[in-house]
Amino acid sequence: MSDEIKETIVIAADANGGISPCPNEEDQEGLGAHPQGVSNTPVITSNPNQGRCIEAIVDYLKVVFLYPYEESEPETMKYWNEALDALLIDRETRVDMRRGGSNYESGWHYHEDLFVFTGGELTKTSGGIPTSMLEMKGRACERFGERAIQHAEAKLNGRTLTEEEKIAVVASAWKNLFAVLRNLPHRCTRIDLTVDDFNGNMPIAELMRKCKKREFVSSMKKGFDAGGVPIDWAGDEEDAVIREGLGWSFTLGKTESERQLCIYDKKAEWTNGNKGVVTAASWIRFESRFKADRAEFMLDAFIDKLIASDDPAMDFRRFVIGALSSVIEFKEERLNGENTYRSETWKPWAEFIKEGELPPKFKAKKPTRTIVKNARWEKRDVSRCHFRMRMARKEEFDEIDAYLFVEGMNKADGDDLAIINADRISLGREPYASLEELKAEGAKRVPGNGALSKSTIELFDGEMELTIAPIGDEKKEGGNE
Repeated sequence: MSDEIKETIVIAADANGGISPCPNEEDQEGLGAHPQGVSNTPVITSNPNQGRCIEAIVDYLKVVFLYPYEESEPETMKYWNEALDALLIDRETRVDMRRGGSNYESGWHYHEDLFVFTGGELTKTSGGIPTSMLEMKGRACERFGERAIQHAEAKLNGRTLTEEEKIAVVASAWKNLFAVLRNLPHRCTRIDLTVDDFNGNMPIAELMRKCKKREFVSSMKKGFDAGGVPIDWAGDEEDAVIREGLGWSFTLGKTESERQLCIYDKKAEWTNGNKGVVTAASWIRFESRFKADRAEFMLDAFIDKLIASDDPAMDFRRFVIGALSSVIEFKEERLNGENTYRSETWKPWAEFIKEGELPPKFKAKKPTRTIVKNARWEKRDVSRCHFRMRMARKEEFDEIDAYLFVEGMNKADGDDLAIINADRISLGREPYASLEELKAEGAKRVPGNGALSKSTIELFDGEMELTIAPIGDEKKEGGNE
């Protein structure tokens, strides 16, 4: 956190250890400024002005690991233990479940709403590899932040962290967890990123009207009210309202789709559900839900953002708010005959999301292949090509292998690391700790001496030069002679 920000904001926390920066104390009564923050706590406060403005959180995380949770298998448990250690899990809190969830046979419950599932034929990959799952619901995400603060204070012999230190600790804990996940064979199947407005930045009546009248742009087409009933965009505005006093919600996107946005009156949910007293004047939640390929893409982008960050607290907030701004943009009221997308961005919305940074543009992933599938595809579809090429250029036999190997190595990414590690783990072999280690090991195994003749380069690239990745301590280069 920069010195400038340290001087201009005060960070407040509730009794549960949650963290949420607000404007300077002199401004808290009016709460008129646009605040910033990271939090993993529900809003149950005795002071309506206790730092409750805007919060950005991870509210749900589901990750599938490409290996089982088997305590009798030290190799696979080593990777699970890395994840549990990063989550600061107290193993003594484990409760065995009678059966698992999400088609898994077995399950364990740690702390509040943190689950581990394993076992079952239906949960194996298409290549027959057993999997296991980590599921963190909202309370589990919240408790993770609280444990991070408790651990940090314990290391300081019980000294209470300042509020600024707390926010840094929570964000750093997520960064550390992401660093561990990055090097484990996994696939994220759902992540919910939530932005809470406690300040009434967007008046709920006007927000409800804009949702009903579709004064926004989004690639998601279907809208639903709180009862799951599709909204008739041209119908009565009251269709999108439950009933006064019971709250209001609006959902954009189908439940089975890869993206969904839910906007709802969280204060009404808590008050009418007797979950606690909420003294904040307003509490509107914007919940961006990403599933399947979208979840995998968003988590990868989130991991990259935090791993490279020198200020995890700031970049955490920027990413979560940016994720929200990537799924919807509210517009000013349309002029006669004007297309919605041409209208100006609704000023309260622009102010609300101004600190966000858009994630990279989504690119659909290709279907994941296992090593077994790769081998059988090569045998069926590529083996004759290999034979023709190598016999026609038998003098460059090793060079052809070297070229293709290096080309694949240079293109390898996190997906390739996961596929390779899943196969190695299934064989009881040590996985690679990182993509960098994988490529470094690959560079040692380039066929031949790594040198390429002019004819081999021209075979693949015409006049293009090719530089082979370093092999050991030497850098081998090939080009037109």
